[in-house]
Amino acid sequence: MKKIFTALFCILYLTFISCADEETQETRITSFEFKKSSNTFIPAAIKGVIDEDSKLITVSFDSDFYADSANRSLLKASIGVTGGTTVVTKASDMNFSESPVLITVASSAKTVTYTVKIRKAGSAVLKNDVLFTEYYNGSSYNSKGANNQCLEISNVSEKTLDLSDVYLNRHVWIDGVRRSELDQSVPLSGVTLDSGKCLVLYSQRCNWFKTSSVNNSTFMSDKAFNGIISFTGQDAFTLSTKGNVIDALGPENGMGSGLNWGTEKQMQANDRTRYTSYDESEWLITKATNVKKDAAKDGSDATNETAGYSKPRANNTTYKNTAGNIITYFEFENLNDPYEVEVNHNTGIITVNFYMNETSLIQKPAVSCSGVKIAMIVNGKNKGKFKSNETAVDFAPSVNDENQRLQFVVTSKESGGDPKTYTVVTKVTPYMMDSKVEGTYEPVSDISEIKTGDIIMFYLPSESYTVGSTVTGNYLAEYEGSPETYQSGMAAFCVTKDEKEQYSFTWKNKFLTSGETGNALLLKKAPSSMSLWKFRSAGEGKFYVDSVNAKYSSKSQGLEYYASKSAFSTYTVNETDAYKFQIYKKQ
Repeated sequence: MKKIFTALFCILYLTFISCADEETQETRITSFEFKKSSNTFIPAAIKGVIDEDSKLITVSFDSDFYADSANRSLLKASIGVTGGTTVVTKASDMNFSESPVLITVASSAKTVTYTVKIRKAGSAVLKNDVLFTEYYNGSSYNSKGANNQCLEISNVSEKTLDLSDVYLNRHVWIDGVRRSELDQSVPLSGVTLDSGKCLVLYSQRCNWFKTSSVNNSTFMSDKAFNGIISFTGQDAFTLSTKGNVIDALGPENGMGSGLNWGTEKQMQANDRTRYTSYDESEWLITKATNVKKDAAKDGSDATNETAGYSKPRANNTTYKNTAGNIITYFEFENLNDPYEVEVNHNTGIITVNFYMNETSLIQKPAVSCSGVKIAMIVNGKNKGKFKSNETAVDFAPSVNDENQRLQFVVTSKESGGDPKTYTVVTKVTPYMMDSKVEGTYEPVSDISEIKTGDIIMFYLPSESYTVGSTVTGNYLAEYEGSPETYQSGMAAFCVTKDEKEQYSFTWKNKFLTSGETGNALLLKKAPSSMSLWKFRSAGEGKFYVDSVNAKYSSKSQGLEYYASKSAFSTYTVNETDAYKFQIYKKQ
């Protein structure tokens, strides 16, 4: 009996293992190639590039062969597959004079269909042939609906180039964390640039670009390029061909290091004629805002237009009345909280306002100038060449200073270019949120009453708690009491509403942010897709506050009261009282 039981157990175990193998068996194409031995009329073997995520196989031919559909109809593919997988599509049904061609493979576990796309190969592009020559990010998050963003890519070679084999790659960073799983990579298919001309790719939601070409340069929406021009100010970019990087834009060869290195910034090539990993000194950097249309191509003001010129001009929009060497940009890109900086070129005063008195006054500011170098002088002593984002500056001597103890001197290499001296005056001011949020609040009965610029609080009537401003672990604290009158410890959020009826809420310049899979509610120093919210009516003057993008097992996440933590968090949406909030608006 024991032997019979053992035999039965072994049979069941082996059956289980076999079924498990079937379920986990990969069904996929591992290689795709037109071999020379099978296609004697091609000059060399041609391999396809397999994108397993999209089940897309891309095969590139040179121009002459691509144009000859008769030859392509004779092609025979060699297809490699995983063990246990067979090619279902018959060879006679694979006519590569057409594009796309569908190829189905199957195993005992499942059936998968791949799309084979035939395309014309681009020009052979070298490192010094194509460069980034302008970056424009004019949208702060609060007005990101305008998406005033573009990249300019120039052909600096002496030949016409087909960029079909050049890839634009976006390296994504969120809150200072590298997020490679969100990266994008798109071929610049269909783009041909004459020598000295450029491609300007702009966000599809940017409404400034009215023309398709200027000065024989090409202007294109990124709609055809997977919406790649929608960057955060942390993201970096590279250009690559055949797996090799040919240019980079952003710190650390496109890997990024600054929290906000590209936020509200315009960068123009400053005598940039060769490839480097990324050297900020090769760029003229200025502050970009939504009211400064330097990148506009609507023809309304030619003096304000820079994008699309083979030799990008100096930015004269803000500084056209200022002579000599100037500081064009001064920011603290790596700090969690924004500091206010004002550069007055007439008086030569740089006013820096540190808004948090617990922050160190020793920082590494990002500074750009129209000259070639900046020297730092402290207490009359020259400390040598200042390096943007690298040189540590102690701002303590300049706090409320009238003795000009901290200075920056901009010098040009041109003869006759007089150095310009800037004196730094530093203030330290704690956040003054009380002056903005103190006062009386009343509940709203309709979400249409909430608009950009309003200040609101979230109140949970079932527990008599208001969302607090203290972060404990991954949650926001509760505050006992309703918010008819603002009390210290409550979180009063400034509202921004976009054109999609999505909201972001900021407290002390930090964004109310859900965890990606819920179970977290934080105040983040920079916005992300997890900082977007929407309202739903819960009846009786109450509302659900749902995250736009947070999901757990494909289920939406919403603002809720987490009783066991005595705090507020996000969790899978349901219609219990823990999710029903009253919205109080400052009067």
